[in-house]
Amino acid sequence: MLTHFLGWTFAILTLVMMAINGAFMLFSPKLWFRLPGWIRANGRFENDKDSFGFGAVQIRILGGVVLIVFAVFVAAFVAGGK
Repeated sequence: MLTHFLGWTFAILTLVMMAINGAFMLFSPKLWFRLPGWIRANGRFENDKDSFGFGAVQIRILGGVVLIVFAVFVAAFVAGGK
């Protein structure tokens, strides 16, 4: 019972962080770089070279992909419950 609770808690926190990252990445790469490092999970992206120009386009595309994957997970979960 406790392992199920912890598993669901971890899954929900992961999806919420994924949605926050995706939304900030898609709508404003500059604001995304201002998020704390433990939320942002920026990987190879750097503020000085990727917050504008082609780097910002890459971040926006990745944010869109993240939100699409998030939507697919949520839709599959909702459809699986019926």
